[in-house]
Amino acid sequence: MRKLVNLKSQLFILGIFCSALFTSCNSEEGINEATSRPDIEVAQLSNAQSMPDEMASKDATKVLRFKDEATYNSFLKSFKKKSSSERINYFKRIGFNGAYSILKQAEAELDSLFDIEDDNLFINEVNKFKEKYKDVLVFNTEDPYDLSPYLPFTDSEMELLGNVDGVVIVGDEIRKANNDIPNYKMDELFTKYDKLYLNYTNIGLPSQYTKWSGMAGITVEIKKGKYQSTLSLGGDQMNSNFMFRCASQKKKKLWKRRHEASYSAGIQIENYLYEIQLDNDHDSSVKTRYLIPYLNTKLFCEKTIKISFYNFTSSCCEGVYANKDFSFYVNPHF
Repeated sequence: MRKLVNLKSQLFILGIFCSALFTSCNSEEGINEATSRPDIEVAQLSNAQSMPDEMASKDATKVLRFKDEATYNSFLKSFKKKSSSERINYFKRIGFNGAYSILKQAEAELDSLFDIEDDNLFINEVNKFKEKYKDVLVFNTEDPYDLSPYLPFTDSEMELLGNVDGVVIVGDEIRKANNDIPNYKMDELFTKYDKLYLNYTNIGLPSQYTKWSGMAGITVEIKKGKYQSTLSLGGDQMNSNFMFRCASQKKKKLWKRRHEASYSAGIQIENYLYEIQLDNDHDSSVKTRYLIPYLNTKLFCEKTIKISFYNFTSSCCEGVYANKDFSFYVNPHF
């Protein structure tokens, strides 16, 4: 009889313990459900523009949501260091087809079109290509032979992490691209400094904007197969500091498309010597940079100076080098 009483007592205590444990677990689950949020998730944005059927219109409403500012900044910093394939694979894994993925997809498709030898077939396929992407990308309206696709906005962060409209969500804040000017226009207009540019210079901001002005004839070009790269010298009209510009293209007769590349060269201006090195950052746009440390054109105002380019090469013209000397009169109104 005593054994039976003890057994009942033990079962009663065990029941109280299990009940308390169950209540505790439910309570913790409730707290987690109420307060936790994934660091990064794909969220829906109801007011995003629609995409054509062949590009999965449902993806236009998707946007990356970051838990907070610290999460966004940390992810952006690490994501910039990844290769293009790593970035694309990550987006595929989480089911996000944003601005970066769409642009890279379009560039890859266009690159294959440039290998078509028959001109009529090439033009026909290019027209299909432009029709496919007309609602999500833009094309150069000023140069009919530039077939490169461009995003409809310019913002280095949103080009990497934004959806097709250049939108991300940080915390509860919806962030949009800085402007709606495509890259091909930004190459010739005032260009805002961005974080990538500041990381390159590693110094303070000399002014809010730059405006490139090329020095006539101070350009060198290298070619390999259908690829070509150029190096040009110029200056900033805002502060008169020397700048250089690198660009690469894949060409087919008069038609062209911009192509990503890394660059290296030596530039000598009188007794000032510079070694330049630009890594392939998986961005095919024109690269415009200051010569660091700064050298101001006013130092040579109304003088004819000697400029030399040597060992200029690029990753898409590997093994091809250019060396050239120039004489240039520095106009006071440069």
